[in-house]
Amino acid sequence: MRVHYEILSLNVGIPVQVQFNNKEISTGINKFPASESLFLSWLNFEGDGQGDLVHHGGREKAVCVYPYDHYPFWENELQKTLDYGAF
Repeated sequence: MRVHYEILSLNVGIPVQVQFNNKEISTGINKFPASESLFLSWLNFEGDGQGDLVHHGGREKAVCVYPYDHYPFWENELQKTLDYGAF
């Protein structure tokens, strides 16, 4: 049986330092849609990075996939429209 999935958005970003709870932390939460094909290594996509390497990125966590079918629930919960790659 062959399964087909469509990638609606591939978002990447480099970690930045931000203030959170009176501390400076590194975060990679700000991701932006890629405009071209990107190389996927064992650790991450080219041009992408993670601020918290304990919980994100690496061999077992290089890609985060979230089904678009779940967006209506969150749009209702948050009372706003979400763009592709919001999660």
